[in-house]
Amino acid sequence: MAVLAVCGLYWLIQSVVSLRKARRWSWRIALSPILVVMTYVGIQVFEPKFDNALPEFERVVEELHAQPGYTSIGSLRLGGFEIYRAYDRSDGQVFFVDATTVFFWGSGGWAYSPDGPPSDAHLVSVNHIVGDWYHVRWYFDL
Repeated sequence: MAVLAVCGLYWLIQSVVSLRKARRWSWRIALSPILVVMTYVGIQVFEPKFDNALPEFERVVEELHAQPGYTSIGSLRLGGFEIYRAYDRSDGQVFFVDATTVFFWGSGGWAYSPDGPPSDAHLVSVNHIVGDWYHVRWYFDL
């Protein structure tokens, strides 16, 4: 957001200078804000929705629960989401790590937790989505 604010301020200053020099309007002045708004709208319209991918997430939960012990599946595409890894725990919880959020210090994703909000020492935030599903963020000990 800070970078966008600086770019917007630069555009505004350049636009004012250009209008003062030329004293006429040019569509080139409006090109940058139009492109930014179109990009924002495009991201909002085409962003994957968790509700649409929920059946695929639930299929993976069933697949992981069908196998005994700790199981893990890597590199999945569920709906429009890139999943780095999905794994289950002995308490029935299943975690899905969003590939777009994996960093050195933490990541985010989703959790299926039939017994209420998931619990883990590394969880930073837990937000209820629907039913037994939660959006989670966690950090790693370095």
